[in-house]
Amino acid sequence: MRRSKPCELSVSRHPGGQAIDTRPPLLAILLISLAALAYEVLLIRLFSIIQWHHFAYMIISLALLGYGASGTYLTFVRSRWVPGFLRYFVINASLFGLSAILCFLMVQRLPFNTLEMFWDPVQWFFLLLSYLLKAFPCRTMCGWKSSII
Repeated sequence: MRRSKPCELSVSRHPGGQAIDTRPPLLAILLISLAALAYEVLLIRLFSIIQWHHFAYMIISLALLGYGASGTYLTFVRSRWVPGFLRYFVINASLFGLSAILCFLMVQRLPFNTLEMFWDPVQWFFLLLSYLLKAFPCRTMCGWKSSII
C-alpha cells in the first residue's frame, strides 16, 4: 500500500461518491505557526519582566512539552484523525487562539510568589499550575501540526 506524503494531493471518496480534496491548508498552517512562534517570544519577554528571568526560559520547555505530548497523543489516535483532518485543524487552531489569551490571563491571576517558594509549599503547586496552564496553548497548537507529519 502506497503512503502519500503530507503535502501531496490526496483524494478521498465522500459517502455520496464525490471526490474531495484532502490537502492540508498550507498557508493557514504557516500563519498559525508564525503566530505560535510570536506568542512564545512574547511570553519570554513578558515573563522576563513579570516574573524573574529564570522563569522566562520555561516557555521554550513548554513548547517542547506541547510538541512531545501532542505527538504522543496523535500516535495513538492518528487513524481516527486522518479522515476528519480539516475539522480537527479548525478546532485546534481556534483552541490555540482562545487558549493563548485565556491561559495567560489565568496565570496572571495565580498568587504565585517566587520569593515565598522556599518556605510556603503551596507556591510549588502554583508553579506547577502555572506551567500546565502555559503548556495548554502549545499542546493545541502542536496537535494539528504533528498530524501533518
